[in-house]
Amino acid sequence: MRDRALIASLDNVEYVLFDVATGTPDHLFSSEIDPSAPLIENGLSWIEATEDLDQDGLLDAVIGISAGGNCCAPAYAIVSLLADGSFRFSPILDWAWTPPQIQLQDDTFVLETHTDNHLYRHRYPNGQVILLEERAIAERVAIAELRATLIEDGATTARLDIDLNADGAIDTVQCEIWERWGALLCQLALADGTALPMFIKGTEAEPIQVDSHSCFRLGVLSSMTNGMHDLICDENTLATWNGSGYVWQFPQF
Repeated sequence: MRDRALIASLDNVEYVLFDVATGTPDHLFSSEIDPSAPLIENGLSWIEATEDLDQDGLLDAVIGISAGGNCCAPAYAIVSLLADGSFRFSPILDWAWTPPQIQLQDDTFVLETHTDNHLYRHRYPNGQVILLEERAIAERVAIAELRATLIEDGATTARLDIDLNADGAIDTVQCEIWERWGALLCQLALADGTALPMFIKGTEAEPIQVDSHSCFRLGVLSSMTNGMHDLICDENTLATWNGSGYVWQFPQF
C-alpha cells in the first residue's frame, strides 16, 4: 500500500498531499525530487490550477493553504518547478475567500483575486510575484437590503419583505444572525410559502444546493433574470434565478 496520496502531477513530478509514514497529513510534497522535504510546513495544501505563469516552458501550480475549518480564508501561493529540479515558493496573498483566477491578457498571464471588498491583480514575470493593481470594489446598488451591521444588538433574526417575482405579492427573505461571525444566514420564500432553493456555482460541473448563504449584506437588485430579481451578497457576489433556484456565482470583478 502506498504511504502517500497523490493530488497532482506536473512535468512528471508527483505532488502529494500527505505522508502517512511521517505522520504529517498536511504537507505538500514532491515525491520524486525529495520525498522527505515538505514544500509547505503548516496547514492543508492543494493545487487550484496549473499554468506556465512565468512562460519559462515549465508548469507552475497555484496552491491554496488552509489551517482547516471555517475560521479563516486560505492563503495562496505559486509553486514553480525549476529547470534544475528544485522548487520556488512565491506567496500571492495571505488570505482570500475566492481563489485566484488565471487570465491571459496581452499574451501575459494575470492572476485576479477577490478578498473582502478588494480586487488584486498579480503577474509572475521571471518567477517574481508583481502586484499590478489593488482597488476597492464598489457595491452594487440594491433596491432593498439587509445589513448585519445594522441589525439591533441582541437580535437573532432579520427579515426583508419584498416582491421577488413582480407578481404583486410580498415574498420573504428570512435571515438568522450567525453569532460567531456576525453574518446573515438567509433563506427565501414566495408569498405562498414556497421555498426558493439556493445553489453555489464553484469549480464543480453542477451547482451545489445549500441551505442558506452567508452574507454580511444581502440585497435585492432592480435587474431580473428569468422572472426573478437578482440578489447581491456583500459588495459584488451575484445570484441569478436559473428557473429552479438562485445560483450564487464567484464575485464579479
